[in-house]
Amino acid sequence: MQEPTISAQDWIRVLSRIALRVEAEKDRLNELDGVIGDGDHGVTMAIGFRALDQALMGLQEDVTIDRVFQTAGEAFLSAAGGAVGPLIGSMLADTGEAFRGRVTFGAEEAVWMLEIMEQALVRRGKAQPGDKTMLDALHPAVIAARAAEGEELVEILRKAADAASAGARATGGMISRLGRSSRLGERTLGHEDAGANSIALILRGLEEEVATL
Repeated sequence: MQEPTISAQDWIRVLSRIALRVEAEKDRLNELDGVIGDGDHGVTMAIGFRALDQALMGLQEDVTIDRVFQTAGEAFLSAAGGAVGPLIGSMLADTGEAFRGRVTFGAEEAVWMLEIMEQALVRRGKAQPGDKTMLDALHPAVIAARAAEGEELVEILRKAADAASAGARATGGMISRLGRSSRLGERTLGHEDAGANSIALILRGLEEEVATL
């Protein structure tokens, strides 16, 4: 059986469906953020993904994979405020830049994509694992994806999503060391990071939506 691949048009559909998932979860993300942040993380994510979805709808049928990611990243960055816009926007745009000229996307590219996204997150956010940020979901996802190299695409994405979800839950036992929430110190213990939960939500959506293609 030939290993399934994701086309540019598939990516448009997948990202649009993830946008719907983010919209549905925005109140939960706001609630998480409200305990140790400004309480608007879910709204910001939803705004960014709405803009992303709208931008992708305007692409032509012959669009390439790199252009899908670059368009998505630019739209998110332009629409979403605060720190979230540059972080998610760079993760997507950097993936597009690295995938220039690629016409298919399979298991190998999935691992590479997650690595690129982590690099973008570290470059933009200056975080380290354990700082109670998005990275605490994405970093374990990258480790899991690398460990699953050689397996099928959906299985790699499933293991990455499982690791991201576990990483997001683990942030409840961490003290925030970066951003505004870091001023609360030990009061951030016992509360999961909203950004890490956003990454877990995106990667779970990616796994489940790709499985339906």
